[in-house]
Parts: sequence; C-alpha cells; structure tokens
Amino acid sequence: MASGTMGVDELNSIGGIGRRELLAGGGALALSSAVPCTSGYWRVAAALPQALPTAAPDLAERWRNPPRDAHLAAYWYWMGGAVTREGITADLTAMKAGGIGRAAMFSIGKSGKTPQVSPPADALTSVWWEMVEHAATEAERLGVELAMNMCDGWATASGPWITPQLSMQHLIWGETRVDGGRTIDMALPTGDTKLGYHRDVAVIAVPIDREWETTSEAATVTSDLPLANPAALADLANDAVLIDTEQGGSIVYRFAKPFTLRSVTVRTPNAKTGFAPGVLRAANSLRVEASDDGAVWRPVGRLDYPGHGWQTDLTTLTHAVPETTARAFRFVHRPEGPFDYDENQDFGQETALRLKGLHLSSMPTVHHLPIKSGAAWGRSRRMDDTVLPPASCVNRAALVDLSKSMDVNGRLRWRAPAGRWRILRIGCTTTGKKNAAAGLGEGLECDRFNPEAAKLQFDNWFGKALARLGPAGKRALKIVHVDSWEAHTQNWSPVFPADFARRRGYDVLPWLATMAGVPIDSMEASEAFLFDLRRTIAELARDHFYAPVAAMAHARGCRFSGEPQNPTFLADGLDYARYVDEPMGEFWVNTPRNDKPNDVKDAVSGARIYGNKIAGAEAFTQGLMTWREHPYLFKRIGDHNFCEGINHLHLHVWAMQPWPDRAPGMTLNGIGSHFAAQQSWWKPGQGWRDYVVRAQALLQAGSAVADVAYFIGEDIPTRALMPRNLSPALPAGFAYDSINRDALLRLATVRDGRIELPGGASYRVLVLPQTDRMTLPLAERIARLVADGATVIGPRPTRLPGLENGAADDERLTALAADLWGSGKIAETADLARLLGAPAFVAEGTTGIEWTHRRSPDWTMFFLFNPSDREARFVGHFRSAGAAPELWDADRGAIEAAGAWRNDGKVTSLPVMLDPGGSVFVLFAGKSDRRPVSDISATGPRFRRTSRGVERITYIGVPIEIRGPWNLRFAELSRPHAVKLDHLRSWTQLEEPDLRFYSGLATYSIAVALPRARTDRELVLDLGAVANLATVRVNGRQIGYAWRPPFHVPLPAGLGGRVTIEIDVANTWRNRLIGDHGKAETERVTHVVPMLRKGQPWLPGGEGAELDPAGLLGPVRILARSVTRLSGG
Repeated sequence: MASGTMGVDELNSIGGIGRRELLAGGGALALSSAVPCTSGYWRVAAALPQALPTAAPDLAERWRNPPRDAHLAAYWYWMGGAVTREGITADLTAMKAGGIGRAAMFSIGKSGKTPQVSPPADALTSVWWEMVEHAATEAERLGVELAMNMCDGWATASGPWITPQLSMQHLIWGETRVDGGRTIDMALPTGDTKLGYHRDVAVIAVPIDREWETTSEAATVTSDLPLANPAALADLANDAVLIDTEQGGSIVYRFAKPFTLRSVTVRTPNAKTGFAPGVLRAANSLRVEASDDGAVWRPVGRLDYPGHGWQTDLTTLTHAVPETTARAFRFVHRPEGPFDYDENQDFGQETALRLKGLHLSSMPTVHHLPIKSGAAWGRSRRMDDTVLPPASCVNRAALVDLSKSMDVNGRLRWRAPAGRWRILRIGCTTTGKKNAAAGLGEGLECDRFNPEAAKLQFDNWFGKALARLGPAGKRALKIVHVDSWEAHTQNWSPVFPADFARRRGYDVLPWLATMAGVPIDSMEASEAFLFDLRRTIAELARDHFYAPVAAMAHARGCRFSGEPQNPTFLADGLDYARYVDEPMGEFWVNTPRNDKPNDVKDAVSGARIYGNKIAGAEAFTQGLMTWREHPYLFKRIGDHNFCEGINHLHLHVWAMQPWPDRAPGMTLNGIGSHFAAQQSWWKPGQGWRDYVVRAQALLQAGSAVADVAYFIGEDIPTRALMPRNLSPALPAGFAYDSINRDALLRLATVRDGRIELPGGASYRVLVLPQTDRMTLPLAERIARLVADGATVIGPRPTRLPGLENGAADDERLTALAADLWGSGKIAETADLARLLGAPAFVAEGTTGIEWTHRRSPDWTMFFLFNPSDREARFVGHFRSAGAAPELWDADRGAIEAAGAWRNDGKVTSLPVMLDPGGSVFVLFAGKSDRRPVSDISATGPRFRRTSRGVERITYIGVPIEIRGPWNLRFAELSRPHAVKLDHLRSWTQLEEPDLRFYSGLATYSIAVALPRARTDRELVLDLGAVANLATVRVNGRQIGYAWRPPFHVPLPAGLGGRVTIEIDVANTWRNRLIGDHGKAETERVTHVVPMLRKGQPWLPGGEGAELDPAGLLGPVRILARSVTRLSGG
C-alpha cells in the first residue's frame, strides 16, 4: 500500500497458509514465531496467560535465572601491551550486559618499538600489574568472574624464572662406535644439547655384530618414478627433495650379496599443511617386497604410518621391518587418498610421494623410536618377536655400564673387550620449549615431572597476581587456567629415575639403551619396557603437575580449568579431569581440517567419569577469520558440540579493546572469531547469547546418560574414542562414554548390574579394547566388577603389556583370564543391540538428528539438534515411561506441554519438527492425568496443551506481504542517513557508497493496521530473508530477536489496530572492510589492528572481492494461525 500501512480487511482475508511447528505435537505453555508457510512447524513462543506450570520447577528456575556457570565465558586477550583502564572497564561492562559471566585474561605478545598505547602494559611491568588490579576490581564491581592463564601468552606453563634445570627435558645421546681389544681414551659427544644445559645420566657400551652396520649405501638404486638421481636416496647427507609426485611406481635397491634388512629410515620434507613438520603418509606407507633374483618378488610388509600430533616432527622416521635377507628390495608406492580428517593423524596426509631419502639398514632398532620413547607424540603399532627375533637383540647382561669410567669433562677411559661396540653417552637437556605468544613473561616450560617446578610457576604468575589484589579483586579472580597444551612432550627429568622405580618396581637405568633405539633381550621385552616408560610419563604429568596446581588453587579458594595434553604430550587423555575442576576441549569454525573433535571427547568423557558437572570448550577458534561470522553459524557448530556433551562455551576470542570508540578494533592477528562490543551485530546478537545461556543452564543440570562405557586401554597415549573407532560399533539410538584405567581401578562399583561412578555416571555395559594385553591390577578389578554383576565384553588377555612384576603377574593373569573368559563370565563378542534393549532415542522418518540425554531423580531430558539445511519431520521415540513430555525452546525462552504423544510403558513417542539447524529440549517430568492426542504422525495435525485443554493449531488464510514503502535509517554513520524504500533490497544495491558498503545496525520502520485481537487467532511476523540478524519492536516495545532462519517473531497477544513496526538489522563487518580496502587511514570507516598479518594484507577487499547481501531482504509477511480447542483443561 502506498501509505506503508496494511489494512484490516487484508488481514481478515488470510487463509490457506500451511503449518509449521517447532515442537511436534507441541501443546503450548507458550507459542512462538512460525516458520514459512511451505514448511510445517512452529517454534515455542513467549508464555501465554493460559500456560501450564512445568513439572520440573528446579529446571524452570535455572531457565529463568541461569547460574553464573551457565553464562558464556570469553577468552580476553590483552594484545601487545595495548591495554587501557578505559578499555578494561568498557569491555567488562559490555561482557556483563551481553551475558558473559567469565573473562579469562591472557597477556599476548609485547609492545615492541612502537607501542600502541603509552605507557604500554607489557606483562610483569608495574603498568601491567596496575591494569590487572583494575580489571579485577572492575570485574568484582560488575559481577564478572575472572580467570587467568597459567603464564604469559596462551601456552602453557612457562616464565623467565624457569631455569633449564627446572624446565621440560628429554633424553639425548651421543654415539661412538669402536673396535675393542684395546684401551679407549677419548672424549664422548653429548648429542643435541640446548641452551648450554647438559646433564649426564649414564654411559653404556652396547656390543654389536659387524653385519648390523651394513646399509643401503652399498646398494644400486633404480626407480621408475620421476627421479633424476636415484642413488642420492641412500645418501644420508642429502637434504634435497628428490621425489615429489602423485604418480605410482617403485624404488629398487639391489645388493651385490645377500643383505639382511631390519630397518628403513624415511626422510621427507615438511608437510605442506598443519603447524609442525609432521610425518608424510605416502612416504611412510610404502609396501616392501624382497627378491633373491630381482625377478620374483615376495611381500615383506608395509611401512607403518603412525598417528601423530599437530606439533610432531617426524620428517626423519625409522621403521623396524620384519627381518628379511635378500639380494634386492623394492618399495612400492600406490597413490591413495584423499583421506577423511583424523585429528590424530591429519597433518601430513597429503597424497603426493615426497622424499629426501630412503635408507636401508641391518641394524636392529626400536620401531618408531621417538614415539615409543616419548620423545614425540604419536601412536605406533606394537612390535613383537616375529619382527625381530631375540637372537638379533642385545642381551641385557652383555651391556657394560661405563658411567664411572667417564670423567667430569666427558672423557672416557676404558679397556674394551674384543669385538665391535656402540658407546652411548646418554644425558638430558632442556627441550627448549617456551610459552607461545608470550611477551616479557617469556621463558622455558616448567618440568612436568617435578612438583617444585609447578609450584615455582604458579607462585610467580597466578600466585603473585592474587597477592597483589585487594579483597574485591580476590573475589573476582577465582580460576587458574591451563590452555591449549602447546609445550610438546618430555621423557626425562632428574627426578624421573626414582619415580619410575617407585611406580614400576624396577630400575630404569639398565634399559636406557632402549630409549636410544637398542632392542634389549627381545623386541617383546623392549616394547614392554617402553610401555612402562610411557605410562610413567603420563602419571608423573598428572600427579606432579595437574595435582599440585589444583591443590595450590584450591588452597587459595580458587578453581582450576584446563584443556587436555593430547595430542602433543603423552597422556591418558581423560585423567587430567581427575584434578581439573572444569575440563575443557576446543572446537574450530571455518577450518575443518584444524578442528579438535577428540579434544571435545576427552573433555566430555573426562568430566563425566570424574564427576565434573561442567565440560567446557574453547569455542569458534579459527586460523583466519573471514569477517562473515555471525550467530547462526555459531549456533550450528555450538549445538553439535552440545550434543557431544559440551555444556559451557568459552568464546574465542575477545581481544581487549583499548580504544572503545574504534571498530572493529583490536584482533588476535585475525585468529579466532571476533567477539567484542565493537562487533557490528553485537546488540542483536543478544538473542543468540540468551539462547546459549538457557541451553547451558539445562545441559549442566542432572547427569549425562550413556549406556556403554568403552575402555580406552592402557597403552599411552590414550584418548577418548571417536565413533569410528568403537569396536564393536555402537548401535543407533544409544550413547557412550570413554572410560580410563584410573576410573576403573579407583572409582567403579556395581549396583543393580550397572557400573557406577561417584559423580553420577552409570553404564549398562563395559567394552574392552581390541588387545590381548592387560595389566594384572586391571584384570583383577574387572574380575571384581564381573563378580558384582557387571556386564563386560571384549577379547581375552593373554600377556602383560609391561615388565612390572614380571612372571608372577603373568601366571596370575593367565589364571584370571581362564576363569573369566573360559567360563563365559565375559564374552569376547556380543550383539550390543540385543544386549542393550530399547534405544534411548530414535528419530523415525529422518536421519542425522543429533542428541544428548540427561537425567535427575525427578526428570529425564533430551536435547535434539537438526544439523541439516532442510527441515526435519519425524516421530521421536524416547526411552521414558509415564511422564508427560514438555518442549523447551531455548531460543524463545518458552516451555510447551506436548498435546500429542503416546506411551507404551517403556517408550514415549511424539511428533517433532525441527528447522534447518533447529533444536529443542524434550523434557519428561511428572505424571499427567490429562489425556493427550495419541494418534500421532510426523505429518499429522499439530497440538498443544494449555490450562484450557488440548488445542489444535492450524494456519489460516494467505500470507499478506508488507510491501512498503519502508523507512530505513542508518544511524551509525558519521552523518545519519534516511532512505525510503518502495521495495526491500540489499544495502549493496543502494547507490551511495556509504550505504552500499555499510556494516552495522540500521532500522526499518512501517505502520501497519492490525485487526482486533481474538483468543482463537495468533499473528506472526515473518521477516523473510535477513542478512544477518534483527531485533523487532512494536510501538516502541521490543518483542523479539530474529537471528536464525526462519526469521519469525510472534506478535503479542491482544495486539490490534494501527501499530508501528521497527526492525533493527545488523550485518557483518565484511562489506565495510571491502569498501575501505586501499584507503588511507584517515579515509577509512573501520579501524582494525593489525592491518597486516605476517607482513601481508589480510582484510577482505581488492579485485574479485564480492559484497555479501545485507539488510532486511524480505518478503515481510503477516501469518495467522487459528487455535481450536479440542478438550477441556
């Protein structure tokens, strides 16, 4: 209409719209916006006067008044010393107003030669301490809790007070080969010493057979691969890339006489992707064949591509291969891939064969030594005596300890017996690893095996902060945090030998040569020792780092949060949660091949088995933001992780904004997603933040429900299992947790046939991993659980994995296994679906619905999420008997009593409809004496229950479009600008450059004449398409947010006559940044720090940069639905 007003007559003619209901069968305590007429489901809305009270008042209170732990947290990065009192106050004020209850302070980098503020607040300076004190005082005033990272930078526990002697350390060695039968008088090399620190551990002489020293340098090398100089592959001095190809082919080594192959060393360039050199798949997966005549080939095996972490450097990796004697060896490359993403294997999975060298040796060696000895994080196949017979190993009794024969200057004097000897001068040095992204607080990482080092780090950072704060500041700073473990790993410390002996029951020193790659006694024995070594590494980090940090925090009335060590430090991936009050994982956005789903699984299972109600996550991290990020994108990723078990999001990242009037402002060099009051959509983004807080309030209540506990095994490193790794596979409709050795040994009990843990976790079945090895204490514990009535399935153990206690334990294990497996008390395999019975949840009529399940003595609850881009309609079957279902919509903050459902005594079924990316909580609590509609289907009518009884909801009429003209006001320009639009269109189609490139908030307004209010009709405002989110007001009163499709907002009941509708719409910063590209600083609207990343522009703009649609795109329509009462209340 020309006047911009829609008439009453048009509204009264609305008919035939179709239906859409968020909550299938939803009988409403509250109604909400409906979705487009073509799709069929309604979302719950603001509460109606006739709403029924919920049967779960405790949850309703959390819903209305979420506790602080349910509020969002934010990583608050103080960048390069650019910190101001004004900025601190503004940031914390915006956080509080925006639903953020915790700010985790990180000091990142330093000011450099040209500080951005004066004076700069570099870490540990008096100015910085003043800012810390101001932040704590302001946080306490505003009611925001503060956390503080354990050190300067974001990783991990380091500082200038950590000396090399108290730093993370690893074993190193220098090797000298000599002929015996004479006196040896020589200086011994130390190996790769760092920072001038070296401490001798032992000097060991290892007898070797001269045949073992034969290598491929004596071979003739040929290849049908594109390779100019094949012989260079056998040259250890070569550092050039000799092969870089996607094609298949082979490399052949021919020897003049029979050669015994025992190991192959692969040397590659760095991986092209990832954050570390990695280990390349193709080069480390070659098939190995042998021939006696160069014509007939027999298989030997295949090089074993190991799992590895994102900080792992295995560009030189030695593989043990089955001992084989032949005249020729062929290495075959058959192109494979691309491969699915695997967090523990991805870096280096490029498909090309890229090689610097392929070195063959007769020397017996430990397979994948850096991984097996804990010098690098990885997972590697265990070798046995079929690979290397004991005759090719060194007898332990033949080793000679020469430690007392070397003087303090490293000079050895020894009368060597006849024969050939390898002399190993074994020592330790610092790993040299320092805290990532640190400023003046940069220093070495503290020794994770020495509690005194952990104390020194705590006292000089977090402890000093507490000491400087007054009473108000101490009330705010309540959490010490250990973030992303970017400290690599360690396998030695001066305290290690004593702790190893105490824990394992034998001396580590006679086995040190194995840590240098020498198989001792047998391959079985060497692998057993290395198993014990890795277990000790993991236990010491847990007990001598996590435990004392937790104790020091608790002694000061504080808590401890942290992320897992894997996949950079050897660990049991769950047991850090034994001491951490809030275990955390990490997930990424827009960067799928850097995502951390296993981090999330570690945090969730760790939290559950150790009784932590909260499992947090560093949320929405990314390598380089696109400036297209907005709440609907975050919702979909966040909801997926809610279904994984995360229930507390820590926004990554809120860069401290030293200049509150500049936008978008400071960034973390483009890393992470931009959260700040200066974000263009921050105000209307409150709808999403409210959604998250309500969801977390429910997801932190009660206890998680999982039917199966999968044991992650005893071989370090272990992690929570991903679904693809479950064996047997988990049937659809059930949930699982991973459980570790510590929880089984110390915490697990059995009640009514279920394995229970003190924190509330309870499992119907325990599944053991696919291995034939088990320690005796674990076998005895499992025997006790079975005797108490637990159901356990898994393979029968036949051998001990380590050397601890030796033959006596072996005999006892054999007897236990015979009793448990031989008598049928434990089945090696089982049909889990038959064993478990009714699934917890099934979505009949669709696939892919994600869910999580929680319960308390008074209720059981499911959170459902539709990850699809299409609407999902289905009948949900829930394992719940007797209780009436309620539908809780965290977006609208409303609750409905279901009007249509059926219960067969074990399972409750009700129809559900979910938007693309939509979600809902389904709660079962209390008994219902009201009869529901029981004839249900996914496509049938929609019902809700109110105090008036069951009501049927149907759309009526034809949607009426509000065509305009619309008044559009851009209030955030330096000169406010008003536009009248005859029809809705993207701001990018407006003529004026300031409007075409506009980013921020703009307001649309129009007058509409509504019919008189009726109790049997409800009206919904459908905004159509919105780029990117909106807030709606009617007659000056806010009635709702529209931040995700469908962009629907219900009009208040009782509303009628002429009204003014105002719609605030905000887009992302991308368009304005494109418009500012190439402009001088004085001409730019935006202010971004930094403008360059690694010396190069990184902001969007330039040739080929396309603007994104922006604004209210419509069509905007009025939808109507009728309410028909079917039965009394």
